[in-house]
Amino acid sequence: MLTALLFLNILFAGVITPAADRIVGQYLAEGQGNYCKVRIVRDADGTYSGSVYWVRDSIDAKTGKVGLDVKNPDKSLRKVPLNRVKLFSGLRYNPEKDIWEGAKVYHPALGVKADARMWLNEDNDLRLRGTVLGIGMTVTWKRL
Repeated sequence: MLTALLFLNILFAGVITPAADRIVGQYLAEGQGNYCKVRIVRDADGTYSGSVYWVRDSIDAKTGKVGLDVKNPDKSLRKVPLNRVKLFSGLRYNPEKDIWEGAKVYHPALGVKADARMWLNEDNDLRLRGTVLGIGMTVTWKRL
């Protein structure tokens, strides 16, 4: 009996986990002429988080260093380099809708957090919809 339970646990883990983990990877995000690369990972609690790891033209002309997240509403995070900004955490997969939701996504260029919904399109790129007070914007992040 224990062997059968172990087998079923492995079988179902193999079926359920890959669907949720399809979001894991690296993406190129572009918006308003700004380009960055984002890495999405699965966290220990089974949720997903995404962080910037590269920003085009990120060197501040005045300081010669990577620019800082000066628009962050959390003042304690305004000294974080733009190439290390955490965009979201706590994102959960909803298998009934085949989407990831339940987190806020941060937009460093605007300094705002929005309710996030994400899904993969037919090209396996990530579609992200951020909504604040019913007003939303949808973007596509290209899988690398």
